[in-house]
Amino acid sequence: MDRITFYSKDDLIVGYMLGKIEATLKKFDIHNVPTDINDIIELYQIKVYIDADLYLPSWSEETRKNLKIKAKEIWSIICLFFNTLSNDNIEAYYKSISEYDYKRVFWELFSKCNVFKRISEERFIQLMNQTILKTSILTQKRIVAYYNTSIRNMLLTYDKAAEIILDKYERSSNYNNQHEIYLPQSLTLQDKEEIINHYLDWDSANLNYIQFIINSKTQSEFRISDKTRLKAKKRAQSEIEDFHKNGIISTLSIPFKIEFSQSSFTPKTCRRENDTWVLSYSLHYIEKYSDHISLFQNFQSLFEFFDSQSRISLVAHISDIDFLDFIGLHSAYAYPNNHVFQLKNNIAIAQIKAYELMLTKRGISLETIIQDTFNEFCIANSIDNLRIRCFLPNRSTLEKIRFILPELEFILKSYKLYVEDGNIDMELLGISSVPCRIQDIPSSVTKKYAYVIDKQTSHIQRIFFSNQTGLGYIKKLENKTKYQTLYELLLHEDIRFEDIEIYQQPTYQNLIASQYLCIDGNNYIRIQKQAELLLLKDLYTNGCIAYWHISSTYRDVLNQMYAKQQIEFKNTLFSDEEIKFFNYYLNKSEFTNGQDLRNKYIHGTHNIDKETIEQDYLRLLILLISIVWKIIDDVCTKERSQQA
Repeated sequence: MDRITFYSKDDLIVGYMLGKIEATLKKFDIHNVPTDINDIIELYQIKVYIDADLYLPSWSEETRKNLKIKAKEIWSIICLFFNTLSNDNIEAYYKSISEYDYKRVFWELFSKCNVFKRISEERFIQLMNQTILKTSILTQKRIVAYYNTSIRNMLLTYDKAAEIILDKYERSSNYNNQHEIYLPQSLTLQDKEEIINHYLDWDSANLNYIQFIINSKTQSEFRISDKTRLKAKKRAQSEIEDFHKNGIISTLSIPFKIEFSQSSFTPKTCRRENDTWVLSYSLHYIEKYSDHISLFQNFQSLFEFFDSQSRISLVAHISDIDFLDFIGLHSAYAYPNNHVFQLKNNIAIAQIKAYELMLTKRGISLETIIQDTFNEFCIANSIDNLRIRCFLPNRSTLEKIRFILPELEFILKSYKLYVEDGNIDMELLGISSVPCRIQDIPSSVTKKYAYVIDKQTSHIQRIFFSNQTGLGYIKKLENKTKYQTLYELLLHEDIRFEDIEIYQQPTYQNLIASQYLCIDGNNYIRIQKQAELLLLKDLYTNGCIAYWHISSTYRDVLNQMYAKQQIEFKNTLFSDEEIKFFNYYLNKSEFTNGQDLRNKYIHGTHNIDKETIEQDYLRLLILLISIVWKIIDDVCTKERSQQA
């Protein structure tokens, strides 16, 4: 049965539900109180919508006031009904709940109406055995506190209790609408570890949760011993081996190869050969500009490590998340290394390796290109004491790694001093042995990056630019071009209000009311605030905008958005997403799945496999290239901003 259900204020089904609420309330008679528990719960869902100030744009102010009054009447009916529940009848009522989501709402009302004070432990345990703990009972703090001992005892014997604990402490809420989980206070740290160990012995343990255990974050209320982590690691390895043997694991990676072409005069091309994508780069183009600075600039112009605003392109973006990333489980403390991120960075590794081999054949060292480009720039701009010291020639890859890691640290510390003091005091630099945090390195310019901070603006971004909303779909166009987003649809098609689905109409009405859309003289829906929407699109796609890399016209729009508190400015060398990118690869300060390259190689706990060491060195080269690029850009941006 299609009943009214509240999911969230931002859910796109809100408009459809409000239409159903309007129809339901027209038939509602306070003197004819329903006796079906499903009807009672549905009335409560209506009240939730009204209390959340969710209305159809067509409703008048008087209608809205009347609905508020009606919500109070509805609540009285709900309380009267739930006050009739007792040990004798509650199980029968519970079994008659027909909607899956209504089972969760039942426990919400069980708490709000204080029903638990009339229900015995024995009857509660019977009900608990018939429900899904995680999505119902454990979302209600007062119920958990009241039946503290019974719930603890249940968790100690429940096979999936570990999944509940890991959902609470480890799982990310970015991929689902997970409600907060409460655990009984009597459940100790020892109990939780015992539950985790029991789970690791369970034949049906989920590999995703086992990975959570391996990378779990140590917290005051939840911590895993090293022995249990090792047990989880061994179980995970065993599971993966079994999957491979049975052909269960399939890869989503896209086969690709890198080539440098003697026959092509186009700087870069991409073509498909059977199942493989070939990224081809013209040797004629590369040889045309063969000085070190030009060869270094190929990391932007050819390999696209950096975009037109000098943002690092290899970082993980929220906008990269698609349907595939909603499959499975995600840790709240893990870097979002989704399949798009992995593909981008695997291609980058292949690009830099192929580039290195090509340059070596020409007698040019990639390390020397990076070093000379940076050092010559610093000399030309009178930045004393900021240099990359000479790379070690003819040394093993492991020795090169042990050279490059402190070099990264030295460059970042030096530039931080340069921005703060205007010069680099080597004596002062040598005093501190504390590692320099990426997020603490300032930019030499103000308004370096713009970020969205307003929730309503973020909602507008999602509506226009997310490919997960379904707003790009119009029935009359279903046999034509498929549009991924609302913005693409309205940019390319003439759409009238009557063309859109009923459930989509409230979203359009709200966008018209906020002047992001309008109806033109031909009754077509048109985009307004084009400049602001283009900026919001860039912010949605890339996470930030480099203020001084855009035109003065767009900077003026950003300033207006700042005045309306839609955005904020930050003055750091790296953007927020770039900071996370560096932290993911260099340490575990922010992410439990961090690669921790800095500490692994400094403390000698790295993998001894030669191929892995080679891959790690190439990743560190990418980080060094990124640091060099960002510092050069920052100094040039300061000069540009002073001329604006």
